Amino acid sequence: VRPSEHLTSGRVFYPCEEDEDIIYLARKIGAGALVFASDFPHERSWEAMLRRVKVFIGRDDLDEHLKEQILHTNARSLYRL
Repeated sequence: VRPSEHLTSGRVFYPCEEDEDIIYLARKIGAGALVFASDFPHERSWEAMLRRVKVFIGRDDLDEHLKEQILHTNARSLYRL
């Protein structure tokens, strides 16, 4: 297997934050490989975490399907829920 095939295999996930160029990442590695990044509760307070999620949800450059994938669907897949 070529190393590049692991990037889009569905077995590897990549974190993204609310201020990153997510559209670029989704085009390069596929939207199904992205999950919202956090280290909660180790680094941030609950209020700070909610602000970050609200910023992400409020982005008008991302369609609703992509937001749901990153915040919900892909995380369910990662954790096999």
